[in-house]
Amino acid sequence: MSFLDAGPDSQTLTALRDAGSDLSKPHPIEFYLYFPAKTDADHVGVQLQEEGFDVTVRLGAEEVNWLVLAQSTMVPEQRILVELRNKFEALADSLGGEYDGWEAMVVR
Repeated sequence: MSFLDAGPDSQTLTALRDAGSDLSKPHPIEFYLYFPAKTDADHVGVQLQEEGFDVTVRLGAEEVNWLVLAQSTMVPEQRILVELRNKFEALADSLGGEYDGWEAMVVR
C-alpha cells in the first residue's frame, strides 16, 4: 500500500509525514475504542493488555461511553495499522462498541 491509498490510516500517516515526522522511527500510538458498558470496556482492556498494549479504561469525554485507550510504541506502518483497524473494528462491533481510530505525536 502507498500513502495514495484512500482510508483513515493513510490520511493520518500522510498528516504525520507532512508535519515532519520520521515514519521510519517508532512512535507512541494511541488507539481509541468506545463501549456503552464498562464491563465490556474492562474486558477489552484486559485482552489488549495481555497482547502487550498499555491500557487505560475511563469514562469518555461525553460521559456516555467508556473509553479503552490502548497505547503501543511502534513504527507506524500502514499494513500493520490497517490490520489493527480491522481487528479493533471487529472487536468493538462484537460488543456494540466503536473503534474511533488512532493518533500519534510527531517524531523527528
